[in-house]
Amino acid sequence: MSRALRVGDRRLVLPALTADSRECSAALLASLSAEAALAGSIRVLEKTRTTRSPSFRMRADRVHVSQAQLLLCIYKLFTQLVAAEERRSRHYRFYLPEDDQMELDRGFSESVLFAAQALARGFQIRGTESHTDNLREPAWMLCSVWAAVRFVLYARGGALWDTWAHGRPHAAGAGADEPLPDEIAALRRVLEDFDEAWVRFERELCFAYFGLNNSQVAGLMEPGDSSDSGQIAQEEEFSLLVVLLSETLQRCLTQALVSDEQMEAMDPQLILALPRLAILHAIAGGDSGGVDGLCFVESEGCPVFWWFRDYADVCRQIHNVVSTLPPELYELLQKMLVAEEADVVLAQTKDAVLFEALYRDEP
Repeated sequence: MSRALRVGDRRLVLPALTADSRECSAALLASLSAEAALAGSIRVLEKTRTTRSPSFRMRADRVHVSQAQLLLCIYKLFTQLVAAEERRSRHYRFYLPEDDQMELDRGFSESVLFAAQALARGFQIRGTESHTDNLREPAWMLCSVWAAVRFVLYARGGALWDTWAHGRPHAAGAGADEPLPDEIAALRRVLEDFDEAWVRFERELCFAYFGLNNSQVAGLMEPGDSSDSGQIAQEEEFSLLVVLLSETLQRCLTQALVSDEQMEAMDPQLILALPRLAILHAIAGGDSGGVDGLCFVESEGCPVFWWFRDYADVCRQIHNVVSTLPPELYELLQKMLVAEEADVVLAQTKDAVLFEALYRDEP
């Protein structure tokens, strides 16, 4: 409920705090506290005379903890101020081991920032030594924008607090689509820059460390290209893959290849069979299935889905065989792919059906 304040002949409205304002004001206070703790931890660490003492390791750990807390607060502000569709793509994380994906998906990882800080100061990261020169420039950029974010929070902290904690007074009846206050707009701009620098460095670091800048991204991104065009194309293909799997499942239900009970129970056999059938339908093409824009067989204007790019010749051979199969044999092939034991399905098929299908086109 809004609070009203009368000044002279004008009636000003102080809007009640929204959930977003509470989230932002709380994150701001926490970030200022974490900033003070980080600065203090760094000062204490700098007074340590030797890097081999237990006290140095303990003080260094405090720096990492304070920096991680500050990153968490900044991530909360980032998610509040920058819409999901305006953030940089992070789909490259799909290639990483599951544990690493989970860590990075939590927000801005302190391990990544520390790696950038180490590289910017002339150190190397174990496992990425051969990529050090390529990593230095994005590391410098990330550290520079990191400093800019901290400066904006420190310099505009009071104004941001007044905006979020107390609400900005505006004339009653004023439009709700007014531009962002200058202090919030400034913070949002530097957070967008930080997001861009973060994703660029994190992506390059992951590709270097896990060796993902070779066959797995072939054709998606040119060497040295820091744009998101490759990732965008890749995300589109994954979206089409989801459509293909969904349509394959519907086709299996329609043709009674699987039962409703199997689907509801998430039968393990169904989970294994679904991608097999999806690949078969996509390679067969035509009325048998497939999704426009997701090619498993190379054609003009449609490159092969990158997961199967190394197997393009095999996909073409399978297509040539499957496209000539009589309907009875194609249906039998689908049943064999779904069955737990394909030999049982084949044994249950009447010899007359197989004979007719195999020799129908012979004179």
